[in-house]
Parts: sequence; C-alpha cells; structure tokens
Amino acid sequence: MEQVARTGASHVTATGLAETLIVLRRKGYGASSEEIVRDIHALGIAVEPMTEEDAAEMAFLSGEVEKLRARNARGANQIGMLSLGDSACLAVAKRLGAIAVVSDGTWELLGPVGITIMPFR
Repeated sequence: MEQVARTGASHVTATGLAETLIVLRRKGYGASSEEIVRDIHALGIAVEPMTEEDAAEMAFLSGEVEKLRARNARGANQIGMLSLGDSACLAVAKRLGAIAVVSDGTWELLGPVGITIMPFR
C-alpha cells in the first residue's frame, strides 16, 4: 500500500478519510485525528472532496451492485453491499480515471462500469 501512496497521485475521499479516522478510533489507535491526517498527507495522499456528480455515480454504482446480487442470487452473500465509503471511493476513482485501491476484492465485478479495481487484501 505504501508504494501506491508514494506515487504522488494517490487520493482518499473525504468520506474515506472519515471512515479511516472512525475505524482507527474504534480500534483504540492512540494518535489524534490531526496526527493521522498529517501522516496521510506525509505519504503524499491528497484528500479529494466529493461532488454532486460523485453522489449521482455513487447511487448508480449501488444500483449496479444490487443488479449483480440479484443475478447471482445463490452467491449474493459473496457480493457484499456497497458501503457509503466504498461507493465514494469508486465514484471518485471513476471521475479521476484512477485505480480504486479497495479492501474488498468483490468490487472487481464492477469493471464493466469503467472502474479499475486493485484489492489490497
């Protein structure tokens, strides 16, 4: 992950940053939010704001996931629900023409909608 971050072209959505801060706090990570944000910036990761177009794309992508789940009814549990953070990441990646680095590899199934996915687990 650090190699991807240090390319100088890495972004996290504002939504993804909030999700990161929330998870780290829940897990008892001792650094303050300000320290974590500073560390993220030190890695060369920019925080990308969300746009109205991103919101519309997030809704579209959620619909596409629902279609995938419906077509694959027996394996629907293998295709997770698209969280707000995931949909924000994917929508912004699509807008920027960037690779979406995500923790859930099932989003590779969204390739046909024009998003390149790289799972990190």
